[in-house]
Amino acid sequence: MIKRLILYATTLSVLLGLAIKSGQLEENSALLGQYARTVSVWLDNQLKEASSAILPATGQEDKPYTVIVHRADSISYWTNTRALPPARELKKWAINPGTRLVSLPSGWFLAKTDDRGDGTYKSIVIPIRYALDFSSSDDKLIFPADPGISSALQVSSGKTEWPVTANGTTVCWLSANGPLQTGWILWLKFAAWTLFFLVLFRLLNEIARALSGKAGTALILSVIGGLLVYNMLSSWASTAFAGISVFNHRFTGDSLIGLSVGDWFVNAALFACLITYVHSNHSSRLLTNLGFGPKAGVAILCNLALQAAVPITMAVSGQLAGNNGGFNFDRFLDLGINGFVALGGLLIFMAGLFLFGHRMMLTVRNLELSRSVLAASAGLSPVTAAIIAIIYAGAMDTFVHWQENGFGWVVMWTLLFAGGTSALLQSESEYNDRLLRLRYAEELISERDTAITEKILPAFLAELRADSGTIAQVLKPWPFKAEIEEMRAAVNGVMIRQSYLFQHYKLKVGAFDQDNQSVISGQTLGYEEIVTDNWSKAQKIGSDSNIRFLRGDDGKFRYLLHLSVFRASDASQQVQLFVILEHDYLANNQAYTRILQHRQYKDMDQLSGYSFAVQKNGRILVEQGRGCLPALSSTKIQKGQSEEIESGNRVDAVARSFDGTVLAAVGHANTGWLRHIYLFSLLFTLVSLLLLATASANSLLNFLPEEYDFRLTAKGSLARRIHLWNVSLLAVAFLVIGFLTYRHFANSARETARADFAYRAEAIQNHLEAPLLNLRDSSGAVSTSSLVRSFTEITGSLGADANLYDTQGEMLFSTRKDLVFLGIISPKMNKMVLENILPSTGLA
Repeated sequence: MIKRLILYATTLSVLLGLAIKSGQLEENSALLGQYARTVSVWLDNQLKEASSAILPATGQEDKPYTVIVHRADSISYWTNTRALPPARELKKWAINPGTRLVSLPSGWFLAKTDDRGDGTYKSIVIPIRYALDFSSSDDKLIFPADPGISSALQVSSGKTEWPVTANGTTVCWLSANGPLQTGWILWLKFAAWTLFFLVLFRLLNEIARALSGKAGTALILSVIGGLLVYNMLSSWASTAFAGISVFNHRFTGDSLIGLSVGDWFVNAALFACLITYVHSNHSSRLLTNLGFGPKAGVAILCNLALQAAVPITMAVSGQLAGNNGGFNFDRFLDLGINGFVALGGLLIFMAGLFLFGHRMMLTVRNLELSRSVLAASAGLSPVTAAIIAIIYAGAMDTFVHWQENGFGWVVMWTLLFAGGTSALLQSESEYNDRLLRLRYAEELISERDTAITEKILPAFLAELRADSGTIAQVLKPWPFKAEIEEMRAAVNGVMIRQSYLFQHYKLKVGAFDQDNQSVISGQTLGYEEIVTDNWSKAQKIGSDSNIRFLRGDDGKFRYLLHLSVFRASDASQQVQLFVILEHDYLANNQAYTRILQHRQYKDMDQLSGYSFAVQKNGRILVEQGRGCLPALSSTKIQKGQSEEIESGNRVDAVARSFDGTVLAAVGHANTGWLRHIYLFSLLFTLVSLLLLATASANSLLNFLPEEYDFRLTAKGSLARRIHLWNVSLLAVAFLVIGFLTYRHFANSARETARADFAYRAEAIQNHLEAPLLNLRDSSGAVSTSSLVRSFTEITGSLGADANLYDTQGEMLFSTRKDLVFLGIISPKMNKMVLENILPSTGLA
């Protein structure tokens, strides 16, 4: 025994040391220095390679850096479109050549500009960190120097302890706004802690067996119960393993089952371990000496405890269905690893409740009461006497009194587990789906966004004031005027820092001098429209009279901000600048919408999964998806009310505003019984796999109670071995079939998305090719304005994002001009397309 304890202690010490050491290796202070050196070396290499390139260069399309030849803000040559800055930046570089750190909406860059002596300049732009806060891409590349660097690593122009250098000069500094993890260290840490706890539990089990029954039980209960309570209160697992997906995706709402899916799985596993030990070491033989009255009381309490498992399971299912952490039970193809871990945790939790119920029924059986008394004791609870609870209690009672628990009982419990869990999840999912759609409909009829937008606007106005010097330079001194797009780009450059506003609001600007005359060329809104018709009638938000909102006479809702600036920093030329924000519903199938929107409007994260429509004064403001309009036209709900409408194969939540002018509907098609069967099949497969894994583990560890001696072994009766191997083969068969089915539908969904993209691209091409010959002016050249107008019509009709370039690679039109002026979209065509594809088509 002493030797075994020494071996256990040594193993635990090694595993604990490994876990702690791996945790120290991933600490920010150590990784920041390593990453600073990595980025510095990479920048040096890229700068040397780019500087030695002889222009025009070949094979530069896939390089991370971009080499540009420009005359002030006019580009004449570029190697690729990975890092083409806005024209205003190039102009600054031409005025003051040299090496600088550049912060653009698309990220942080190292820029080196040299005067070529012939009136042109050569600029090398190397990305340091991409601003992938605006990216929904699966293969996110944040730091080109090392794709494994965490997004928590930030570039700073302020001094820290970790400088990044290039060519011997400090370029920037690094900092972190969260834990930095490297993949193999994190998984090493996870494996070390997992093995540590497994060995610890094994040691505790050995000690408990060596001690007296009560002392051993107290030891196990205190340790495992303490770990369970500690993790539930502190979410230690989610904090320690935050870099792993199942621990990183947090539940969307307050949850009693853990902070994340991984937390929930750990809590469920600890609970099951606790109940398993109690079941194995608890004895109810002493209760047989009690009188009839105490025995009946114990039977009633045991039945109540057993039936309480049903509402507990319902509550847990409701928590999982209502707090999605990177999964959604309504969309099986999107379950992913998080969804399967959540389901696995639920099944393990139910297995623990099953063992708890079985222990209660064994206690009742040992009381040796008559069946009539037991039947009476099982139905005394008015709260838990639901049908499913009675069925569960009856099945458990029959199970413990059955002399031979053979293969039939395994199948019955597997079906009961899968059927009961799927019914609970479907019920909770449908209930939460209804509440969610009603909430979304009520949010859509409310034009004000008090929870997010109105809290951000003061910070946005403060940033505009802080950046008023840049805006003043854009305004230019009298008698010159700034271009409207240049002015919008300057304000958008500030607005994009408040990314929520940039994602969901369309920007308009107006600026007027002391004579109320516009100082912006191309400004379509005059003083009368902006100030008299809007600003003067708007209501202020909070105590700042420079932030207001208005429901305009044109039916549109808008936020308005006002600040005073000086033209070219000249105090004698004061300008009143008005910023107007109008909410814009961008289609989720548009490319740039998917890239930029990382926070949904009013935090309606699942709105894109529904069809919805908003109608104001009988005019449709937005319709995304099909099928909602009949619900809007048929509803007769009163002002300020909401309801659910079922019609045909659709279900829609409809809400009307308090003034009765706005209607909104959010709904989807009913999937019917197929979804129930699919979820049941999925859970049946998981239960079968759980049985297989349990039997395999029990063959090695011998941890199950004697009533459940499941083992994958060649010993025992022939019938027993056949039954266990039949279950194993069924589980494997279901797993293979389920995996292939999942792969098939997932691939079909991806192919459908590709086909939709191909259809849109082909439709745009056909729309432009057919009338191309008719879009020529008197000289026979293609009319650019007519081509742009035709392009605008088709992209708007299809709800597609697209860019139009001429054969010289110059952009003619973009559906997102604001992104072009900010430098997020390149104003030049991809170099590989321009040099290789266009010549082969005869267009160049």
